[in-house]
Amino acid sequence: MTNASSNVLALGGTDHLRLAGRTAIVTGAGRGLGRAIAELFAREGARVVIASHSAEGCASAVEAIEAAGGTAIAKPTDVGVKSEVVDMVGFAETYGSLEVLVNNAQSWGTPDEPTGLPVPTPLELFEDAQLDWTFDTGFRGTFWAMQAVFPFPDEADRERLWRAFLPRSVPTAGDLDLRELARRFELTGGYIRNAVLRAAYLAASRGTALSTADLERAVRAEFLAHGKVSASGALR
Repeated sequence: MTNASSNVLALGGTDHLRLAGRTAIVTGAGRGLGRAIAELFAREGARVVIASHSAEGCASAVEAIEAAGGTAIAKPTDVGVKSEVVDMVGFAETYGSLEVLVNNAQSWGTPDEPTGLPVPTPLELFEDAQLDWTFDTGFRGTFWAMQAVFPFPDEADRERLWRAFLPRSVPTAGDLDLRELARRFELTGGYIRNAVLRAAYLAASRGTALSTADLERAVRAEFLAHGKVSASGALR
């Protein structure tokens, strides 16, 4: 770390820091681009989980961040192994409320002989073991981490999402039964957001306040448009 980055951390508390109080995982953070991202996040106030295949790389990154006044913790992780990725996320969640995930890690070679950089190989000589390892540490490792960090929202989460996406400026017809909507419709945040926007436009086009019935119609319209809901409203 440079003196300049240390000075950034020393300026006037944490009020100006964009990631103050947030926990972030950065994979492949033991060196290179991943380490640079982790150090930047730490300068912006984040608690950073340093995930890397190399325990030595993890320790070095944590030492540099702490020396600059930041907060970080090491979690050696092989992102090509699903159980280790899941364990990494669980570890991060005990460290603080997890809000940022950077899937930076990527390895080449094979599990027995991994390489940090691609090795130029003629197409006809590229072995299945190399292909599997490339996908395991890249696509699959990223996918596994996202699955662990962003699970399907349960009923309580869905109710919170309904409330969060509902614009305060939109007039409503009495108390909206968001709890019932959360119970009846198993939706991800994206679908809930779309349904809220659709319902708000419907109500605005009529010049009336937004009602629970509007939201229910919007949910049905969203899913019917994607072929994901039966006439009764139950997910297929």
